[in-house]
Amino acid sequence: MTEAPQKVRIMDMTPTWPEALRMLRAVIENGTSEGQALAWTEIERMAEIAQQHVDSTKASARPEGEKP
Repeated sequence: MTEAPQKVRIMDMTPTWPEALRMLRAVIENGTSEGQALAWTEIERMAEIAQQHVDSTKASARPEGEKP
């Protein structure tokens, strides 16, 4: 008797931006100084990613040939 192979199931556990922010806020409010510094670094990284998205969105909405 042979068993059918198990299908691998993957669950995406990536937090949403608001969930990530809540976790970082908890670290800033209750964590060690090292954890707080890491949380601030991550918030800065998140802000850079958000700005890149804004810049990209503005650039794609701009009429062709128009300068920023």
